[in-house]
Amino acid sequence: MKPLLIKPLVVLLFLLCPAMQLFAQEHQKRLALVIGNAAYQHGGALKNPVNDADLMARTLEDLGFDVIKETDAGLKDMQSAFKGFVTRLDDYGVALFFYAGHGMQVDGQNYLIPVDARLEDKLSVEFEAFKVSSVNRYFAFNDDKLNIMILDACRNNPYRAWMRGGGQGFNAIEDQGAGTIIAFATREGETASDGTGSNGLFTQHLVEQMRIPQNITDVFQNTRVSVLKASNKQQVPQEWNMLTGNFYFTQTASGQRTNEVVSKNPSLGRSETIITYGSIELTTEISGALYLDGKLMGNISSNSKTPINEVRVGTHTVKIVGNETQTHEITVYKDRATMLIFKKKKEDHTSAVVATFIDSRENMTYKSVRIGNQVWMAENLGYVIPGSYVNEKGDRLYTWKAAMKACPAGWHLPSDKEWEILVNRFGGKDKAGAALKSTSGWKDGGNSTNSSNFTGLPAGIRGSFSKFLYLDEYGLFWSSTEESERLAWFRVLNYDNSEMNRDVYAKVRALSCRCVRD
Repeated sequence: MKPLLIKPLVVLLFLLCPAMQLFAQEHQKRLALVIGNAAYQHGGALKNPVNDADLMARTLEDLGFDVIKETDAGLKDMQSAFKGFVTRLDDYGVALFFYAGHGMQVDGQNYLIPVDARLEDKLSVEFEAFKVSSVNRYFAFNDDKLNIMILDACRNNPYRAWMRGGGQGFNAIEDQGAGTIIAFATREGETASDGTGSNGLFTQHLVEQMRIPQNITDVFQNTRVSVLKASNKQQVPQEWNMLTGNFYFTQTASGQRTNEVVSKNPSLGRSETIITYGSIELTTEISGALYLDGKLMGNISSNSKTPINEVRVGTHTVKIVGNETQTHEITVYKDRATMLIFKKKKEDHTSAVVATFIDSRENMTYKSVRIGNQVWMAENLGYVIPGSYVNEKGDRLYTWKAAMKACPAGWHLPSDKEWEILVNRFGGKDKAGAALKSTSGWKDGGNSTNSSNFTGLPAGIRGSFSKFLYLDEYGLFWSSTEESERLAWFRVLNYDNSEMNRDVYAKVRALSCRCVRD
């Protein structure tokens, strides 16, 4: 769902003992806390921070980190997440903190801005924002671990009205000790780009470099080169390096650490004349999410040709999950392109049969739609129950606890898996939104066709301070699947694209409810 972020800073702390220069790569467990704030409730909503947090979390998981993720977090959420992160670190040798969202400096102090911050005056920053020094101080006190802090958080400042034009960008963190590297997404006191795509410029290029087997200092140096080029020299990442040892996010296939890039992860792209290992020339008549050995490579269109380059020699499993799901085993040979074809097994005649049913509890009639083997409500639930609230447009929104009880007999709140089946039937998360959105009620038209007859509506959310937000812009729908005691999974439709994405949200927030028949 979320809007997005600001970007600037990266703090990497530690490797104090020279004798342990290479210890972290193989012998130490890794833990990361990733926070992305975008849906600011009092102005300054951002486009890409949640996407950046999602991208960083996926990348770190691939690199062997256990990841705690928070998105659109209020101050108490951020404090609680950081406390949970800190209490687990005794079992880990590598700690990484990543934040994407609004950030500012006031009187030389750097702050990360929670989504519920009002910041009506200068004094309020002390009580409503999260101090960067809290993380830096904890890492400095725990110098027996490798500590990494990445803050990509200096976009434009929406709260500068009372700051006399100041407060743009972060201040340098000058109290780091030996074994510390501090990296900003841009120069001190300047702002960073939110990017023209689905990710901010700095995070986009940083994760690419993290996947290459190279020393951490080379990761940031090469990120700077890439960002300089992409921004036409308008954004200049920079570091302060006091490292005393080496650290590698990833390493070569043989386990040898090297600063030379000798191998790459498989990636979608154009065919290459020279094949380093082997490649797969994929031709497909079906669309959907493409997986190689269980790893998501991206989304592909039907009737397309897609090379998968830099694939290791050996047997691999290729799977497409979309309007059809197919799996093939293929053997890749050195310096050779192996052909693989996915043929459509059947025509995709997506059924969308509209009917009605009566909820006898309030004698209300609802539209329903049969889509494949599922029958969904074709309008939002309106049953009155404690924990439900009506917004200015008359839409009823439910906390997760209320939504779990709200569906009529014979119906239930859909699981995350049931949502996935629906989304995949209309081309996956990147395309399904257009088919699932109503053709009216959305800001700027909503890029919708409603070819599914699902008729998704933009009822927004009920956030902190009992405020209703994002009417006409977002439709958010609970699933019955919990992520934790405090969070549950939901699906979101956006007015400005054709996607239907998934994420987790605090159960106390109120979202729309659609029921699916048992």
